[in-house]
Amino acid sequence: LDRVASIIDVEETSNAGIILMWKAASGYALHHPLGVGYANFVVTLSLTGQDMSFDQAASQENKLYQLPQRYVTAHSLYLQLLVELSILGLGLFGLLWLAFFRHIWLYLQRATMSVESVFMATAAVVFVWFLAYSVFDVTWLNDKILLYTFVIFALVRVVILQDQNSIKQNGR
Repeated sequence: LDRVASIIDVEETSNAGIILMWKAASGYALHHPLGVGYANFVVTLSLTGQDMSFDQAASQENKLYQLPQRYVTAHSLYLQLLVELSILGLGLFGLLWLAFFRHIWLYLQRATMSVESVFMATAAVVFVWFLAYSVFDVTWLNDKILLYTFVIFALVRVVILQDQNSIKQNGR
């Protein structure tokens, strides 16, 4: 119960740090509407307030997290994308997911109970959970997690293409 209480305590050190990071990232995004470029979030963390190169900013130590700046994130995938890729990049990310879920929804409306339909429904539930979790973390930018995501995208696409071919052949 103490751990649960610490999660919602905004005075707790980790939570206070996350809130500070969200404020800083939001402010940076407002003042730099074109973004800083993919994987360049670290340049927004300059401790001196001056513009720095990636290497200069990445090598500074973040006292709050006791880490080099290169490992510090916005603690929100959506803020990270907003800062790095601008509102346009964040919007395209949203459109990708809308299209993904639309295709799964259309497939599931026609599908009968099968291994493929269970896979599709499971993929949808997992990605909804992951998108919700991404409000608080940037785990998706981990190379292994991103690889698994693209593999699942490919498998979903294969199932959808097989279904579309079946519809064409059977006139379903």
